[in-house]
Amino acid sequence: MDTRTCLFVLACSLTVGAQAAVKDKVAILVHEKAFEALRGEIREYKSDVEKRFPVSLSVVKGSWTKPDQVRLLIKSLHRKSGITGVVLVGAIPMHRFHMHDFDNPNPLYYEDFDLQFRDQNQDGIPESYVGTPKLKVWVANLRGVEGESDEGIPVLRKFFRKTHAYYSGKQPVEDRALAVTDSDWPEGANIFSRNVGQKLFGEGGVDVLNCKGATPTTIYGAFAKHTYSMFYVQLHSTPTVQDTCEGSLFSRDIEKIKTGALFTVNHGCSNANWMKNQSAEKGRNTGMSWVFGEGVGQALVGNVRTGMVYGQDALYERILAGDYLGKAYFALKSAAEDEMNREYTKGDTVAGVLFIGNPFLVINPKFRSPGR
Repeated sequence: MDTRTCLFVLACSLTVGAQAAVKDKVAILVHEKAFEALRGEIREYKSDVEKRFPVSLSVVKGSWTKPDQVRLLIKSLHRKSGITGVVLVGAIPMHRFHMHDFDNPNPLYYEDFDLQFRDQNQDGIPESYVGTPKLKVWVANLRGVEGESDEGIPVLRKFFRKTHAYYSGKQPVEDRALAVTDSDWPEGANIFSRNVGQKLFGEGGVDVLNCKGATPTTIYGAFAKHTYSMFYVQLHSTPTVQDTCEGSLFSRDIEKIKTGALFTVNHGCSNANWMKNQSAEKGRNTGMSWVFGEGVGQALVGNVRTGMVYGQDALYERILAGDYLGKAYFALKSAAEDEMNREYTKGDTVAGVLFIGNPFLVINPKFRSPGR
């Protein structure tokens, strides 16, 4: 091998090595008191993630009390440190945005920090924005309780133990999907099964319950037989209830499911809107219940407003390509805001899609690393 060839091979090796070394930079934001209570769990989570994913996690502690403080920090971290994702742990202040007849948690405020949100009626909650949404980062909410100032330390501690059990292989999850839909969307479950579920897990790897076949009895029965990697559900929802044609799933019961699904795509109005949940006796918010309950659930994409999970095709495309959920959610949310901006040009409606839970999961078994 001559000198020029040696130099060429060396250059190629260095290029490949540099590409392999590139990692996504993600910030974990946590209040100082919560960090002190969860120091060991957060350290273990950081180690688990960095061993298995091409990401570098930075834990950022603070004492933020207002959404604009959080937004300025994210903007600075993105521009100075190049972060592409953010995990908000506990009661990090969430921006509110008024749409339709109620207030919604609005992660878009953090995902695109160049939009101008306006409170024209001076009631303390913006109801319009100026600009075209162009997401800079994705945001995941590790938030297990509805209270604005309640960190939910016991819930978070239990959740971090659940993520470690999964990463270490102590909590196995089947390579299987469950698709549930009611009569308003009779083909939804079948379309998901055909276009997504079967491509991930094979023809026999998807259980479908739709229309009159989707009842609390059949849904709970499916979870009694299996854990699922992915759960697709389209049911009329509120922050604490999901309705079928023959009864309802209550969040207090969802929390008790022993099996569950690792990742849930939850269509249905307001299912992830913890700001609208006013009834403590009915249980934790519906979206939170699928994630922070007793089962294997670790992540959910849901709605904080009326309507469906917009941009879902982009999510599935990235999941099928092997992206971890944070990056796949970024594609979904970007597509969703593009759609909303075309349909509602006044700037009074956002997609209302929110990510709850652990963003560092790969659903496609072909791309999953050994030992998770």
